[in-house]
Amino acid sequence: QVRSRSTTGGTVTTQIVSGGKPASWMRLVRKGDLFVAGYGKKAGTWSIGSLLNVSMAPNIYVGLAVDSGDPSTLNGATFATPTVTP
Repeated sequence: QVRSRSTTGGTVTTQIVSGGKPASWMRLVRKGDLFVAGYGKKAGTWSIGSLLNVSMAPNIYVGLAVDSGDPSTLNGATFATPTVTP
């Protein structure tokens, strides 16, 4: 899933990226205000899952987050080799 807000503190919009199935790898690419979310079973092989148009400043903060969708269940996700490139 990719979650976004069109304004600071605004309503969160959720888009399913990988057809509802857990993806082994996820990729997010930004070109101006356009974000392309992709997924794949292995790194380097990508399917486009979602396109988001989000107005943003040229410089942004990047973070990774996960949740299980259930407040009583912890998520055991692992981030392997996350990278951010300008």
